[in-house]
Amino acid sequence: MAKTKERDKSQWIVQGQYRNNPWVMFVIVALIIAAVVIAYIRIMGFGTVTYEVRQCQSPITAESSWTEIEAADCSPIDAARDGVTMTLFEGKSPKEVDSVRGGRFVFEGFPINTPAHSFELRGVQPAEVGLLVDPSSKTVRRELSSNASGTDWSGFTGARGPTDYWVLLAPGS
Repeated sequence: MAKTKERDKSQWIVQGQYRNNPWVMFVIVALIIAAVVIAYIRIMGFGTVTYEVRQCQSPITAESSWTEIEAADCSPIDAARDGVTMTLFEGKSPKEVDSVRGGRFVFEGFPINTPAHSFELRGVQPAEVGLLVDPSSKTVRRELSSNASGTDWSGFTGARGPTDYWVLLAPGS
């Protein structure tokens, strides 16, 4: 039997060269930053949020049905004429109103999915009851807090809600 010589396998390994290309790192970092920004924008759901302030003629409460709310004859105020202001908050960060039309306060570019979404309303006619209402689902979202004179109101809106709200201010029962 003839002896065969086995080739050394190490000869067949191709050894590559590592080239230092700094532009590759810049591309990778830019892609990571773009992915983070796009994810943040998508998760927070930036959009336009509107609050319409309405003054009601009849008493309502947080337990009122939608029929009772409609019967309360709630009409929009004229914020510019009355000197009413509203500030929207994301946590502790205030966002000033972008436009006011009648009693509608419009906030553009607000993160709708924020978990700490609240507002502050100042300078309205005195009222005893304040409600935050979702007119699209025809539900009362929550009762609002006021100062002693009933001219300043605030409330927690909550997260992932609609983009249109009514703030109803009514006399007490």
